[in-house]
Amino acid sequence: MPLSKVVLITGAARGIGLATARRFLAEGWRVALLDILGPEVEAAAEALGAPNRTLALTCDVTEAQEVAAAVEMVSVRFGRLNALVNNAGIAVFKPIMETSDEEWARVLEVNLSGPFICTKAAAALMREEGGGAVVNITSISPGRNWRWMAASTPPASASRRCGASGATADRTQAEPVPIRLRGSGQAVGADVSPQRPTVHSIWPCGSSVGRKTRLSLSSPNGSRFMSR
Repeated sequence: MPLSKVVLITGAARGIGLATARRFLAEGWRVALLDILGPEVEAAAEALGAPNRTLALTCDVTEAQEVAAAVEMVSVRFGRLNALVNNAGIAVFKPIMETSDEEWARVLEVNLSGPFICTKAAAALMREEGGGAVVNITSISPGRNWRWMAASTPPASASRRCGASGATADRTQAEPVPIRLRGSGQAVGADVSPQRPTVHSIWPCGSSVGRKTRLSLSSPNGSRFMSR
């Protein structure tokens, strides 16, 4: 009997990442949960109750050496990697004039550089399986005219939307203007492997960290992805 497929999920200690891990396990996949919160991701993996099919990894997605080591651990434990879910992200909810340069830089580092570093490291292992899938968790926030979002800092929502899906900058504005560019994801898929792994972007509305989140894949495309 062939071994089940393997997914690596970043930011998997709680929220959307943990819900995604539950869903993949339910579909028969083996799951590597990665998070900077070491004790939390260890506890989350243990709570899933599938020790033979889960792996907890403590890692900062902005540190290339840590990410490379984590991917190597996935290879040693499971022997393959078929999918990567770039879910790790942070936000700073402050007016822009109160947001420090360091906070801005950290948000961009985690939300933009993190997926780049993780995709680059995971692609090498995916190639051994003839390709794979990358799912970028982004955000619908920049496309919504919500008063409460206007009062929060732009980099989190802008970077989640721009980084994974593509972005441009309008020099007449004070901040990046996000646009939807599927071409950026397609370019990644075409570049990292001749097998052209698929690259997806999911724009969730939001979730409450600390509360149990349930992942629902109601679309036919979602169901097909999980069964491949």
